[in-house]
Amino acid sequence: MLLLRSVRLDYSGYYIEALAKKNIKVFCPRVRACFENEEVLITLSCYTLIFGFVDNDLDKYPHKDKLEEGLKLLSPFINSPLASFIKTRVNEFSKSAVNLH
Repeated sequence: MLLLRSVRLDYSGYYIEALAKKNIKVFCPRVRACFENEEVLITLSCYTLIFGFVDNDLDKYPHKDKLEEGLKLLSPFINSPLASFIKTRVNEFSKSAVNLH
């Protein structure tokens, strides 16, 4: 998944062209429509957990409601291999973040 700041061709055109050359399909909706896709919400929620974007950071985020919606969509997968992977990544990230300080 590649999320860009804008879907305007000024920003996305190079990526669309490069992906098309590799026969990779591109979904380039308006930004608001992008967040209507469950796959996008779930993916962003995974990143939220992996990078520890929680508590105070999340409270200040203007799109907190979308991330929370994605977390709800993610909940059926709590006992899946995906959950184990995310927990492992969260722990690794937390350890490396502590070592930076």
